[in-house]
Amino acid sequence: MASDTRRVTLRQQREEARAKIVAAAEDALRNRPFREVSVDEVMQAAGLARTVFYRHFDDLSDLVLRVAAASFEDLLSVHDREADAAPLTEANLREAIAQAVSVFAAHGPLIRAISEAASHDAHVETVYASVVDRYIALTERLLARAGVPDAAARARALTVMNVAYLIDAFGGEPRATEAQALDMVMAVWTPLLLSR
Repeated sequence: MASDTRRVTLRQQREEARAKIVAAAEDALRNRPFREVSVDEVMQAAGLARTVFYRHFDDLSDLVLRVAAASFEDLLSVHDREADAAPLTEANLREAIAQAVSVFAAHGPLIRAISEAASHDAHVETVYASVVDRYIALTERLLARAGVPDAAARARALTVMNVAYLIDAFGGEPRATEAQALDMVMAVWTPLLLSR
């Protein structure tokens, strides 16, 4: 029985250490670009030895993937609902885009960090590209539903523009309010989707 208790205790300690590391990394990435964050700094903020880091993560890029994963899932689930919202009206489109803008407003620095890490790490680049491709496919579904010609190419353009704009708006010090960002994205999407 003591062996089972010890295993449970060790598992809890590992989970607590991982949570401290993730929280410290998230805090650092919310305040500075990926290139300025180090493993040493994260571990010092977590109150743990550097060697503990490598029991949980391969490197800083692996940690960034873990930190940003929930942000991407939030973003994709919002966009997935948007692609299938019925009927396609300005009010429904505005509500769906507002949710996506809120995700960027809440997690912009983390999304920025993953996009920055993608330029330094092939694995992160693959994961990031996969998320962007899923986002493009959802946008294409929405555009096809609205009868927009050349939906695939337009979906790629809209997605790349939206992600770049929203990272710029919310990836560091906010450059826009959620209302301003929503109005800007709506100004691009509305004529394309609702003027048919």
